[in-house]
This record gives sequence, C-alpha cells and structure tokens, in this order.
Amino acid sequence: MALSTALMVVKSNGLVEANYTLTVNEQRILLSCIAKISKDDIVTDDVFYTVDVKEIASSVGAPPNTLYRELKAAALRLKHRDVYIQCEPNSAQPLPKTRVGSWVQAIEYSDGDGTISIQYSKNILPYINQITSHFTQYKLSEAMKLKTQYGFRLFELLMQWNSVGKREFDIASFKSLLRIKEGEYTQLYNLKQRVLLPAIKDINSNSNLSVKWEQRKRGRTVTHLLFTWHQDKIESKIPSSKEYIQQHARPGESWEQAEARIKLKA
Repeated sequence: MALSTALMVVKSNGLVEANYTLTVNEQRILLSCIAKISKDDIVTDDVFYTVDVKEIASSVGAPPNTLYRELKAAALRLKHRDVYIQCEPNSAQPLPKTRVGSWVQAIEYSDGDGTISIQYSKNILPYINQITSHFTQYKLSEAMKLKTQYGFRLFELLMQWNSVGKREFDIASFKSLLRIKEGEYTQLYNLKQRVLLPAIKDINSNSNLSVKWEQRKRGRTVTHLLFTWHQDKIESKIPSSKEYIQQHARPGESWEQAEARIKLKA
C-alpha cells in the first residue's frame, strides 16, 4: 500500500529557509511524519509519529526489507542532526539570535513490523504545528520520489514561492541554504555540475515540477541564479516503457492493467 496522495506537508517558512543537511532517507522520514500532523492537532513533544516502511517502499519503488534497513540507519542519524533557525514561526520576523536545535529527541523502531517512529524536539514543534501564516505546503507524494539531497532541498525552496513560479537567489545565499561549506564549489562550473544540474534533473524527472534556470551577471561575473517552473501532473512522469511495466507487473496482470495500476499509484 502506497502513501495516500492526500497527505500534505506543511512547514513554517522559517524552517524551510533554515540551514541543515539531511540525506534523502532522512528527508523521507521527517516529511512522512510531518504529513501525519493535522492542522487542528496540538502536538506536544511527548507524541511519537510512525511511518510504515512498506508504504514508503511502495511509493518510491524500493524493496521493503532493504529500505527498512536504510531508513532505520537514517533515523539513527537524525538523532544527531542539527538545524540552524533564524526566523520566528508564523512570521517573517528574524530571531534576535540564530537558534541551533535538533530535529528529534527520540526514535523507536520495530524490526518485526517494519515501522519507525520519531518524537520531534520541542524547538521544532512551532514550525510544523499550529501554523497560520508564512508557510509552505505541498503534497507528500510530489516529493517522495526525489533521489538526491540537493533535489529535495531545491524542490522545497521552490515550492515556497510556488504561487509566483519564479525565484532568484544570489549565489552566496543559494550555497548557504543548501549547506554547502565555505570554500566548496567556488567555481560556478563545479557548482553547476555537482549540485545545480543534478538537482534540477532529479526534480524534473521525479516530482510534479518542470524547472528551468538561468544565470544572471553583474558585469562579467555570475551573481544570481533564476529559477522558473510550472507544475505538471505527476502521472506524466511515471516511467511507462514496456520494459519497466513488465518488470513491475504482478502475476496474471496484462501490460495494460499493470500500466494503469502503476500510474494510479503515483
């Protein structure tokens, strides 16, 4: 059973623009749990949120047993991940000081039933619960098939401005938001080849966004990156080659039946 296409991720913009590093599977755990929070819930730091690895595996097309081991390892890493927040929740007001917190305070896992549970840290709760303004939202299913760390990060930064369909970053801010270390990818060519182009390819192939970009110059120096995008139906990006359908067909299914099921599941 795949994750419901009705599940929504809602995050304060202060958290969207925070500085942090997360792997693909760490993102999948956090976003899957955030999507389980109803807008009317009042969440405390006593609450555990649980993901069923079989649902994620079905959604991303991965073997459940292998993915469970990977997500379990990702959950253990999450316990030690920092997040640097510089803005108040429900506001564009900067914090007087940078706040360094953690994503989760505890995790639980069950090898027997393939579930992973996380308990959000108290400092994170105002940014994922009871959000009334200055927030970003998107369907969980629109992001879960992303396959790269920078693809996840760029996708969410673009969705923050989705009503506009355009966003410009100066290069220093772009690198900071993607938590690229100072002195790394100082040449634009390396930034494009290692970060920018793989992230855009990932988004265009595995999400509902079709992204284009261009560079802006001041004199002869490239100073800004401009992204424009529009939303497609996610079904249009599901692989539909005969080989793919045959590989994922269930016993007794015709090619047409398998194709219809795979597209419906997306």
